[in-house]
Amino acid sequence: MKSYRETKENYDRGVDWHAKKSISYDWKRQIALFLKGNGMKLVLDAGCGCGRDVPIFIKKKCSVVGLDYSKETIRHCKRDFPDTPFFVGDIRKLSFKAGMFDGVWACASLLNISKKEVSKVLSEFRRVLKPGGRLFVSVKEGTGERMVSDEAGARFFSFFTRTELRTLVKQAGFVVQQVELVPDAQLTGVKEHPPKPSWICIYAVKAKI
Repeated sequence: MKSYRETKENYDRGVDWHAKKSISYDWKRQIALFLKGNGMKLVLDAGCGCGRDVPIFIKKKCSVVGLDYSKETIRHCKRDFPDTPFFVGDIRKLSFKAGMFDGVWACASLLNISKKEVSKVLSEFRRVLKPGGRLFVSVKEGTGERMVSDEAGARFFSFFTRTELRTLVKQAGFVVQQVELVPDAQLTGVKEHPPKPSWICIYAVKAKI
């Protein structure tokens, strides 16, 4: 798929810009909610980018495995976090064994996936989770799919409504526990005009089927 290839090339080419941009987002509150009361020992950071959230998981005594499809991004992660395992891979077809993880943290990763393939990705997340394992997904609110230009070129984005995303997660075999809409400025502390799209955040657990 041409749009995927161009998006991957964007992340490889603009790794330093993406790392700087990523660090401007603070997801600590969402991570705390994701981990709360679950006793998670091993989490998959699916679409880990440059590893922004890794030190937060480590600080909370949670082991983490990072996965991203950008080779340059993973090289960046391995340099900054040499004691954490990172892999180049595709969230549409995970190489991990079934029931391996206590949680899957998919922060701003599904938004680069075509809507027709989102169910496939969510099914993979369910497969690698233990019974009762927890899932976090965040995407940008909106409608449609399109290429979006930035400093490193252009990237493919899918935009969702809350109902749309909630339905997809439920259909993939998860029990949705919480859905929240988070303004972009709440994560960055920067108010822009016009404001950037808000983030839809879903917390769910692997259903027993």
